[in-house]
Amino acid sequence: ARAAANRSVSHCDHCSHWEQPPLVRADALPPPPRRARTAWFLCLTQPRDAISREHQQFARAAIVSARLNAPSVAPHVIYMSDSAAHPVRPDAFTGWLAAAGVRTIAHNLSFLHRIPTKRRRRGGAVPHLNVGAYCRIDVPRIVRRLAPELRARGLDDGSVLYTDTDVAFAADWDRPSRVHNFAAGTEVFSPSMNSGVMVLNVSGFGAEVDRMLDYAEAKGFDFLTSDQALIQQWFMAHTPDWRKKVVKSRAADPGWDTLDDASYNARPYAHPRKPSAGGEHVEPKLWHWHGYKPSDVDCWLNAIESGAWPERSWRALPNCKRGRCKWKPIVGSGCRYFGRITMKPCYLRTYVYMLAQHRKLLELADSVAGSEELELDSMRGRVRELQKELREVEG
Repeated sequence: ARAAANRSVSHCDHCSHWEQPPLVRADALPPPPRRARTAWFLCLTQPRDAISREHQQFARAAIVSARLNAPSVAPHVIYMSDSAAHPVRPDAFTGWLAAAGVRTIAHNLSFLHRIPTKRRRRGGAVPHLNVGAYCRIDVPRIVRRLAPELRARGLDDGSVLYTDTDVAFAADWDRPSRVHNFAAGTEVFSPSMNSGVMVLNVSGFGAEVDRMLDYAEAKGFDFLTSDQALIQQWFMAHTPDWRKKVVKSRAADPGWDTLDDASYNARPYAHPRKPSAGGEHVEPKLWHWHGYKPSDVDCWLNAIESGAWPERSWRALPNCKRGRCKWKPIVGSGCRYFGRITMKPCYLRTYVYMLAQHRKLLELADSVAGSEELELDSMRGRVRELQKELREVEG
């Protein structure tokens, strides 16, 4: 009602071209598929604060969405510590993973000792970014170690999927398995690559890791977007930099393939795009909560309810010539604001849809521990395996 009173474009006919398909179509979580094809890796550091604990919730929702909508992917959770002084221990989250039949890999970042202490945790608008962000660089090493197990399970050990925890599958994964070094989407709001969803060529990417880490150490691991900027700088072909000089290729075999953002790295702030005349709407296969998170959408709804939501967050202001006066959750609402993110006109509708789906996925995740389909012996066996791996890592 408040949106309608403010003539919000998020509630007008402009946004009705996209039907919001449910991501949850079941009352119970189906058992793990017998024959998945693609090994899917997520990285988490064991949390020490509320912000990092939110990523455990993301991971649970992502895994449930895959079980429902992407049966060809087999989730593998890499569980880490961001400090040698705080070794990883089994906890409620690893218990949930065991109950859900998810392979958990205890891991210490192989190059943690090379990252300066001041670079191991970032503050500002994204304080959750820590050494876990660099974990994807270790994925080829982990895959090589797990290769016999992956092959025994019928999984491809030459090409694997990596995603951040804050994703949700809307359809099965059908990307070609062979890519040049890796495949990734873009930041949408800049030409930079986005490392949140990547298809990794294990041998191609892995062959560059040692020299790439030497380069990172020489730079003091001082990169604006942590691993993402490092990977982009290393694999980028020679190109002029901001000083108008030509930067030579750093990788022996530079370049990467591009993922279609609208399909495989869909961000709510950029969706939906209204189809052109005669064109078809692109339905996302994989969503990514990149930028604003469910907690931000909760903040928006609270601001709307209290009347603190600014007018230019509802709609474009008259005579608007700059993006900052269009559909922006801005300072003054009490909510986080990312100035570089430009919203599509239907952003409120899309974000509220995604929030509802996220909550449904978590409700289904909560039912896993009580499922009668799970065998207690299997659960205990997985916990014993994890404890053994943790002891080996600590040793």
